[in-house]
Amino acid sequence: MGKISTGSKLRDINIEIEDASCPLCGSSEETGNHLFTYCLVASRVWLYTAARCRVAPFIVYTFREIDFGAS
Repeated sequence: MGKISTGSKLRDINIEIEDASCPLCGSSEETGNHLFTYCLVASRVWLYTAARCRVAPFIVYTFREIDFGAS
């Protein structure tokens, strides 16, 4: 976890950023969990991608479920 340079992660490692909110939807702090599970804009991208690839969309409840072995 923590391999993606989200606004929250950058702030955690003391990199000054003007705004840590999600650049896609602006509704919440940008975290890996938000980006992959809660962001409405990202969710639409995932659904569109699944439809274009002709695969069933999947529901993920936490980023930990799709960590891609990055730990």
